[in-house]
Amino acid sequence: MGLALLARPGPRSTSVVLEMKAQPRASFVAWLVIGTLGVAVLAGLVSGAAFDSRYIAVVFPLFVVLCALGLTTFASRRVTAGVLAVACLAGLFSARQWNSQARTQAVQVAAVLNAQAQPGDMVVYCPDQLGPAVDRLLTVPDVTELTFPRMMGPQRIDWIDYTANIQNTSPSTFAQRIVSRLNPGSTLWLVWRNGYHVFGSSCGDLASWLEMYHPGGETVMRQNLNYFEPENLVRFPS
Repeated sequence: MGLALLARPGPRSTSVVLEMKAQPRASFVAWLVIGTLGVAVLAGLVSGAAFDSRYIAVVFPLFVVLCALGLTTFASRRVTAGVLAVACLAGLFSARQWNSQARTQAVQVAAVLNAQAQPGDMVVYCPDQLGPAVDRLLTVPDVTELTFPRMMGPQRIDWIDYTANIQNTSPSTFAQRIVSRLNPGSTLWLVWRNGYHVFGSSCGDLASWLEMYHPGGETVMRQNLNYFEPENLVRFPS
């Protein structure tokens, strides 16, 4: 990308870049990249929008174009091919961990629930972000599913005022409400994990409060840190 912005192709008799001067077409593409990100960042700051690094993927195609323009600055095809090969191998190596790492323990959690949960049981997710993946795999009928902090269903995540809702929800009070809604004779299941942004120790605290109000909890499955999204499953007997 730096070559695209700082150099032009040199004479074909050499293998290096001689003329350090920006390519007009590269400058145009660079302004598109900067402008798109700049407008997005400013709009996000003004509106208070949430942000995750993956959102900048919108400019990735233009970034690739800039890199391609940088490759054209080499006069030698052998040098161009060599640099491109190194870049591709480096990209494959850096992406290897994401392609080889198992995504989530939701499959194992859902398998336990499908084998052991009964109609009328309650499944609680903390944080709520663990809910959608398990819910899609859950086949037990008439199971009540609730999420921390909003005490709503797990099918969707409500991001509106997300931080404020987390900070204003007491794990102790939430645990009391959960136990009060549990059907007599039903089993309570808790899917939880600490470490999510702004949650702090809220989910671990919730597990402790549930144990206090509804003793006898047993960890059926412990989080496996080899997964990108590990999770614990605790069963509180009826």
